[in-house]
Amino acid sequence: MEFSIELEKYWRHKISKALKELRAEKSLDYIHKHNDYSKQTAIDFTMKLFDVMREELSEEKIIHAVTACGCEYPKQDLEAIRLDYLKHQDLERVHAK
Repeated sequence: MEFSIELEKYWRHKISKALKELRAEKSLDYIHKHNDYSKQTAIDFTMKLFDVMREELSEEKIIHAVTACGCEYPKQDLEAIRLDYLKHQDLERVHAK
């Protein structure tokens, strides 16, 4: 997968929101102090963030924070794809969209 600065920013926003809900102040401080978005920095950032989260959160809370960051596919696009499949009954056609 190609590195995307926009996806990295989106992920950091989502994890920040989840950590704020959990009142994970150390983790939030770490996120706010690091705003470089290069590919290698993103990897290092994520590894260190998990270290910081382990210091202040239980495993269950870390799982909650991370799973709250899932990217959601726009539902309006799915509806159009569903209707196309119902009309043509062709998986290859809808996978190409």
